[in-house]
Amino acid sequence: MPLQARRRTFSVSMVARMPHAVCNQIPGVWGHFAGGGASPADTRFIDNNLKSLLAG
Repeated sequence: MPLQARRRTFSVSMVARMPHAVCNQIPGVWGHFAGGGASPADTRFIDNNLKSLLAG
């Protein structure tokens, strides 16, 4: 199984144990560096998800 798929499976299994939690994995190839500002698409994804979270 590819590394990204294993990480996704682990994240989903952990979130399944948390009430009211949602797993929104940043799509892309950056791995742990996602959201570091190098990718405008990553930044938009994070911004949009944070706005949604904070809006309730």
